[in-house]
Amino acid sequence: MTIIDFIRILLRHWLLIVLVPLSLAVMVFVLTMNEEKTYRSSTLLYTGLVSGASLENPGSNQVDYHAVSNAFDNMINTIESRQTLEIVAIRLLAEDIANMDSLPEKRRRTIRKTFTPEELEQLAVAGNAARTAENLEECLAEDECYALKKLLFTSYEPYSLRSLKKVSIRRQGNSDMVEMSYSTTDPELCQRTLGILTEVFTARMRQQKSGEAGTVLDYFRNEVALASQRLAAAEDTLKQFKDEHDIINYYEETEELAISQKDLEAEIRTEMKNLEQAKATVKSIDRSFRLKNDMYEISESILDNRNTLSEIETRLASGSVDTETAGALQQQADLLRKTIRKEINTLYHLKTSPEGIHQTVFVETWLENKLEIQRSAAKLEVLYQKQENLARRIEEFSTYGSTLERLNMRVKIAKSEYLELLHSLNVTQMHQKNIEMQADVDIIDPPNMPLEPQPSKRKLIVLLAFAGSMGACIVLLTAMDYLDPTLHSPERCKAITGLRLVGAFPKVDNKHKSINYSLLLDRTTEQLSSAIKLLHQQKTEAGRFVIVLFSHDKEEGKTFIAEKVSERIQATYYPARTVAPQPDIIEAIENPSGPTTLESALGTGPSDSHEILILEIPDLKHHLLPVRLLHNADAALLVARANRRWSGSDEELQQKVTTIIGQPPLMVLNAVEPDKLEGFLGEIPKKRSWLRIQVKKLFA
Repeated sequence: MTIIDFIRILLRHWLLIVLVPLSLAVMVFVLTMNEEKTYRSSTLLYTGLVSGASLENPGSNQVDYHAVSNAFDNMINTIESRQTLEIVAIRLLAEDIANMDSLPEKRRRTIRKTFTPEELEQLAVAGNAARTAENLEECLAEDECYALKKLLFTSYEPYSLRSLKKVSIRRQGNSDMVEMSYSTTDPELCQRTLGILTEVFTARMRQQKSGEAGTVLDYFRNEVALASQRLAAAEDTLKQFKDEHDIINYYEETEELAISQKDLEAEIRTEMKNLEQAKATVKSIDRSFRLKNDMYEISESILDNRNTLSEIETRLASGSVDTETAGALQQQADLLRKTIRKEINTLYHLKTSPEGIHQTVFVETWLENKLEIQRSAAKLEVLYQKQENLARRIEEFSTYGSTLERLNMRVKIAKSEYLELLHSLNVTQMHQKNIEMQADVDIIDPPNMPLEPQPSKRKLIVLLAFAGSMGACIVLLTAMDYLDPTLHSPERCKAITGLRLVGAFPKVDNKHKSINYSLLLDRTTEQLSSAIKLLHQQKTEAGRFVIVLFSHDKEEGKTFIAEKVSERIQATYYPARTVAPQPDIIEAIENPSGPTTLESALGTGPSDSHEILILEIPDLKHHLLPVRLLHNADAALLVARANRRWSGSDEELQQKVTTIIGQPPLMVLNAVEPDKLEGFLGEIPKKRSWLRIQVKKLFA
């Protein structure tokens, strides 16, 4: 289908395309005369999702637009969720039921139509909307509460979820602002709905976000408590081990033990050195002065002799002894004096070195070194004992090291785990607080009370009805023309039947004064006549040229076409004659063995041997098929109207005729819309305005 064809469809059905939309627009206009006025209220909310303060990143100016978009989507979905709208609907209904006396008549009528007086008495708590809402929620949870469920979920009343779904949520550009608007027929209910919706969705968001973080927070609190217990147990085990083994600081004590061991070894070496030195000194003194062991005996002997001499002199001096005894004592005393002098002289020589140094000095040195030897030996014994104890302590500490390392590692791991969990707990608490801050919504513009109704959309609805119905008409007419199953055009006729089209005649409609039907018929008749004369010239045998003109159904236009063609052929000085289906011809065709033969019925004339005879036979669907006549005919023309369908019976008859005559019949299409003949005849002779000429030039 071309644009020209589309324009022709519009022009052909312009009255229908105008009247149907106009009628529908008038009907819509009448039906909307008493429409209810709609009131609109809006509120502006600040969410802080984009530029709000954050506890998690207080100094960061970076904005995660994906997270912000997700947060806005979550907020909008929360507002539009069924549970949110259900809570809003129950609160609206509860406030109205609790204050029935102050309600407008329309809302009071809606409530009384929904609930029986007994149900209202059970649900309503006068002046207490909160208690009434609780009663409604309890009623909604019961299976028998059909009236409330029907009002909320299936009706279109202001309290229904269907009405509340008309709430519009829109973000203001890329800002933190969100505008909520609601339209309904009751201005006061419109304002209240937005106010309650803001409270409900804010509370739900806060609860939802707190619940999300609360579960994580409880988990980390429990884990921190368990980690603290594990850390305390590890520290107690370490402390008990240190107390049992007198360990204060293992590493410092180990270092002190090592230092003490080194100091002790140095001290032992010093004492051993002193001891060896003292021993060497004593040995040297003993070797130099030939000290004997009897020096002590001589000294003791001198002392004993001196004591004995003193006793004798005392007895002599007292005069208590006789002379004889005194003489003996005197001799003994003299002997003792000599012995003492001798021993003293011997002792002097022993105490004096050959060098002339008095023996006393060396004796003192010898005695000092002797004492030093004893002191060093005693000290070394103590040091060796101390070294043994220190070695035993070091050995014990070496066995404590691995245990202490393991216990310290347990404490370290437990402490690290505890600190990590404590950090996660702090982060989660901060995140929860941040979520609670972000869940708070500030109302910039509270819901307003709409005083004026919204501009009516009546004009727009009427216009849409007119335009929509016009478009529907155009689409329907175009589809009907495109899907038309009839043989409405020469092109479609050839495509459906598969026959050669030799002629097409227009549908004459005298209402269309612009078309020159006389000239158009002359052109179509001339075209078919030329085709027949061409067939006549192609005949090689002499004699009458018989053309059988037939159709499948009645009233296809055979007689009209036969007369027109016969007249046109005769006007060109060709002998031509048309034979209409008279009763005797029909009898001769249907009963070839009867008394009336076809030749006698047709008759003959002076030019019988050269004439073109157009024989019209009755329709094939209601009469016998003239096999012999068709077989002997020179040509067969099948006439069909353009407004008919090509059915299976038509195809079967066409196949029979093809079998009889040995070739497919020629096709003549009748009653074609003049505009659809252009593809077959060329330009249709009719009057056109300048505009139509230009449009055709543009799209042709």
